[in-house]
Amino acid sequence: MPGRGIMKIEPSDPRRRPLDIDWSTQPEPAPAVRKVAHVEDEATGNAHDRFRAPTVLGGTVEFDVPHERSESAKQVLAEGRKKGAALATADLAEIEEAIASPPEHHIRHAARNGWYGPQRQAFVRQTGVVGRVGGLRCIQPPRPKDGEPVLITFRKAGTVQGWIDEVAMPARFSSRAILVIAATFAAPLLRILRFPSFGFNLFGANKSGKSTITTVAGSIIGLPNEAALPNLNTTTAGLLQLAGIFNDCALPLNEMALLGPKAYEQLGPAIYALGESRDRTRHKASTFASDIEQSNFSTIFFFNSERSIDELARQIGRERPGGERARCLDVPALQGGRRTVFDGRPDDVGEGEFHRWALGQMVKMRNGCQANHGFIFDAYLKELIALGDEVESRARQYADAFVHALDLQDAESEIEHAAKCFGVIYAGARIAMDVGLLPRPWRPVSVRRAITRCFREAQRTARLGDPMLLKAKERLHARLLDLDLPEREGVRPGVDLGYRWAGSTGEHITIHATSFASWFEKRELTAILTWLDRTGALHKANAESTPGGGGHDWAVSWPRWVKGGKKVRSITFRLPS
Repeated sequence: MPGRGIMKIEPSDPRRRPLDIDWSTQPEPAPAVRKVAHVEDEATGNAHDRFRAPTVLGGTVEFDVPHERSESAKQVLAEGRKKGAALATADLAEIEEAIASPPEHHIRHAARNGWYGPQRQAFVRQTGVVGRVGGLRCIQPPRPKDGEPVLITFRKAGTVQGWIDEVAMPARFSSRAILVIAATFAAPLLRILRFPSFGFNLFGANKSGKSTITTVAGSIIGLPNEAALPNLNTTTAGLLQLAGIFNDCALPLNEMALLGPKAYEQLGPAIYALGESRDRTRHKASTFASDIEQSNFSTIFFFNSERSIDELARQIGRERPGGERARCLDVPALQGGRRTVFDGRPDDVGEGEFHRWALGQMVKMRNGCQANHGFIFDAYLKELIALGDEVESRARQYADAFVHALDLQDAESEIEHAAKCFGVIYAGARIAMDVGLLPRPWRPVSVRRAITRCFREAQRTARLGDPMLLKAKERLHARLLDLDLPEREGVRPGVDLGYRWAGSTGEHITIHATSFASWFEKRELTAILTWLDRTGALHKANAESTPGGGGHDWAVSWPRWVKGGKKVRSITFRLPS
């Protein structure tokens, strides 16, 4: 109708206030893409520019573009879309602006984990970098290669004091736990001392605590439980790749049993390779190709196993070379007739309840490792960096004092090298004690006693440098070659000296005890029987008995040979190489 408004106009409500928006002060919308960093990779020499952009789902994504292509807006657009960025051709102008802008950060990925810089001002770990190098604030761990699987994941949790209270304190009642803790703290000292990599094998009965104290070592560097530990289900090349990840750290390896019945065929070459401290030079097309200088590593490696490496070698008819044995000694896990790795009994724990107490301590340590890991190693590295050049002189002093106390006069080179290895381990414990990370009641005298005990047990197990044993082995080898022993089914009692028979662990020999003893001088007989016993090759009537040069009451009583009207016991053993 003419003259009437089409819309009804309501009278204004004084309670309603119009929005007073000053558009000139509003923040501008975020750019579609930003250059956030310039990234360099020391391992490959390559450089990238890192951009950040929103995603389709509302988040953000960062993506790297090789430096030689990062000035092309179309290349940046293509890389961003490949990573899920919500970018389109319409954003090319903004991408050009991002390319022209300076990066917010400069990041340099170290070539490898371990000590960084000529003066070791920093230590690169997978979890971060401890220390600084001049003005380089953005040093980061090695850049993972595209498509390369993550072999090991280090973590940090809990507190330094938590690890001391819940792990280190109960561990001091086990000489073997002291050994692995000291070895873990000693690993960063190898490069400082210019000492080669080495290791040891902790062997003994199942369920005795070997994996527990291996986990204790892992907890120091950031592996919280047994499942996180690397194992030997790998090739030699894979083991060397692992050693590169654990450069300047201890390398605790679990479950030697995974190598199978012919473990030594793989283990022997691996020990030599680890001792050489250098990965193989790979073909340049390999995923793991690297400059030979970047293939060097430094580590203290240790295994745990139910059997000694010596025994694994003999299972396939081999004898370990002395040089390899010196690089990696067999250390018995049990000492003094104990059933667990705990060989030190607190004053307030009775002998009758000691075993149950030890089992409880193993549970406590495992829980402590799960709750507290990684931070203790960072704290130790900070102290090493703070000590500067004093670290080398102090470590040498401790290592030399340990070797001197062993009083190895006129020792063979193999023994000297093994002793120096354990001296470096002792130095690691002492420096950790000096900086307060192994506080009282940890004491230098008890730590040295524990590590010395481990060395002496390892030395006796390997019989390093024992000329009497070497002579006895030669005699035994010659006798077995000369004898034409029949199979067990064809033996003639009273005529044959013995026979051969096949057991579950290989070929075995049974010989008249008196005839066997006549092959050796008294000291040779003691040496060969002790060696066969320590390696688990000797059959005994009583597992707790110890063979000696005179009398054979410990020997098996079956079969009894009728000789001159008298029954004679038998010396029965698995055939050595």
